[in-house]
Amino acid sequence: MSRGSHLTKEEQAQIRAFKIAGWSNRMISSKLKRSLNCINQFVNNPDHYERMKNTGAPKKLTERDKRGIVRLASNTMKSCNDIKNELGLNISKTTVWRAIDQSPEIVRAKLVPAPRLTLRHKDNRLTFAKANMATDWDKDNAAIHVSQSSKDWFKSHKIKVLDWPACSPDLNPMENVWGELVRRVYAQGKKYDTVDQLKDAIETEWNKIDKNYLKRLVDSMPNRLYDVISKHGGPTKNFGGEPIIMKRTVVFGGTQKNLGAAGLTIVIVRNDLIGFELPTTPGILNYREIRDSSSLYNTLPAGNLRTTNLVLKWIRDQGGVQKMYQNNLEKSKLIYAIIDSSEGFYRSEIAPQNRSIMNICFGVSGNLEEKFLCGAEQRDMLNLKGHRSVGKIRASIYNSTRRAPPANAGSSFWIVPASRVVFFRCKQKHVS
Repeated sequence: MSRGSHLTKEEQAQIRAFKIAGWSNRMISSKLKRSLNCINQFVNNPDHYERMKNTGAPKKLTERDKRGIVRLASNTMKSCNDIKNELGLNISKTTVWRAIDQSPEIVRAKLVPAPRLTLRHKDNRLTFAKANMATDWDKDNAAIHVSQSSKDWFKSHKIKVLDWPACSPDLNPMENVWGELVRRVYAQGKKYDTVDQLKDAIETEWNKIDKNYLKRLVDSMPNRLYDVISKHGGPTKNFGGEPIIMKRTVVFGGTQKNLGAAGLTIVIVRNDLIGFELPTTPGILNYREIRDSSSLYNTLPAGNLRTTNLVLKWIRDQGGVQKMYQNNLEKSKLIYAIIDSSEGFYRSEIAPQNRSIMNICFGVSGNLEEKFLCGAEQRDMLNLKGHRSVGKIRASIYNSTRRAPPANAGSSFWIVPASRVVFFRCKQKHVS
């Protein structure tokens, strides 16, 4: 039977006639091919049929609000938060976005995430990366760009300019800077009448850019080059800029190893996702309950919390998460370089793009793993045996593990756990 649509005027008249004739609701339902519930609703209250109030939640936006949102969103660079605040609406930015998305008057354009690379592009990228692996980016202060007008502008500001391969924003920190300048110069849909006004605005915003932001971009160049080489000139994860954590909706993780001791969990949840729990959701897993109680819904392990607090302060004092990431990349590259150059003595079965910078897993050829572990323990390298389900070797180099070469280290490298005073030295690539 058909369901869902309202009864027509003709069907309503037929039902009245059938009821006068003494028909039951079920007989009428079968005759009109309508559901019994539909017939019951009409028969029980025929004078108020289709006049019943909507029992759903009230709409958050009036038609006037929607028109105001569409008007502000048209041909501007205002964010959903900007629109919400300007109109004084007590709604989430997701509701604003939904109103824009549902409007037929606004066409949404999506940027292509990465340029398409040909074989020639990849060869040029690989050549550039190999040629500049030894470049001292701090010393050279090199801006990578090829536009002649841009070169003239950079040279007037005493910034060195290098030619860079086409279709390679991941190798060009200036792309990040230009993106930041565009957001600032054209904020709130600002327009300029003359070229001179635009130039003045660019120079003004350039002078406002944080020097630490520029330094982070410069410091990222060795890793960008390494990623391009690892991908044999192909696209890397740096296409489109730096990753932003809140592109994720929920981040859930334990504090053990890098943030403290086991027994504490950190959860980051986007605000607009809180409040949709099921009726059966336990309070301890209800993010709204936890947020409203300031994470004190239950008694927290005070010792673990204090430990994580101290670790977070230590990370901050060391330069923050970005500095930890850079340090871990450098440490892991040292060990992976030995593995990859050992001519098969050490074996890593994990593809380079999927390798962990925290837990380095590898094997030793010739059934020498037990001998390797014994030799490692003699040199104070403990707990290197891999997981019981996998075996092999697993070297963990968490945040507190740092490089500290003494004066007589020669060409060797040292790894020193920050919580210990015992040094160990890798004298040879092969353990016999």
